[in-house]
Amino acid sequence: MICGLVGSGHVAHAFGQHFAAHGEWSGQWSRSGAEVVPGVAVVSDWSAWEVAFLAVADGALEDVAREVPRGTWRIHFSGAKPLEAVVPAGERGAVMWPICSIRKEHPPIWEGVHWGVEATDDDVFAWVDQTLQRLGGTVHPLSGEQRLRAHAAAVFAANFTNLVLAESADLLADTGLPWGAMHELAQGVLERSADPAAVYRMTGPAARGDEATMRAHARVLASDPTLKQLYSDLSARITDRAHSSNT
Repeated sequence: MICGLVGSGHVAHAFGQHFAAHGEWSGQWSRSGAEVVPGVAVVSDWSAWEVAFLAVADGALEDVAREVPRGTWRIHFSGAKPLEAVVPAGERGAVMWPICSIRKEHPPIWEGVHWGVEATDDDVFAWVDQTLQRLGGTVHPLSGEQRLRAHAAAVFAANFTNLVLAESADLLADTGLPWGAMHELAQGVLERSADPAAVYRMTGPAARGDEATMRAHARVLASDPTLKQLYSDLSARITDRAHSSNT
């Protein structure tokens, strides 16, 4: 298949260069005219492409997809954007969502990446599956609804975890304790979570029903009402989960 790359962001850089090491790009295009993959021609005519990889932001996907010639497969990388929003009726294509954080300066270890794949038909799925097997990683067929649910799960696992760690770092700042103390604590939780059953074992004051400690924490957090509310909401959720696991 004759493949072209569209985009100039983190995914375009990281995936574009990885694909180039295992296959061949016919050309590349971005609104900025940037050369994302060294040595690959920057083109304005996509008519020769059989497959267009659309590595652009979710907000731009539909506009860019409309520029793809009819008959060219459209493949995008979004975890949340519906397949049909990019591939109109009568056309073919797929979503191949990499379940990882991608930065062009720190590309992922592709062999360990899980991919959520949805395609318009079996032949397209088979081609994407074979391509990803060559590039490294594990393919998981997902429906659009399954992919959206998994994407929400990824936000909890990565983005919300990052936020909670940032709040922890702020609270720790005036205590004199090194960040390493919290990092080791969090690392222990992540290491234990390799066993899926371990994530359901709630610990801490909310799980114990330690109201006195939670009131003391609320007093410490009183100067930041938003953080105090977040603490309260998360504690209530832990209490609910701890109670349901004991009944």
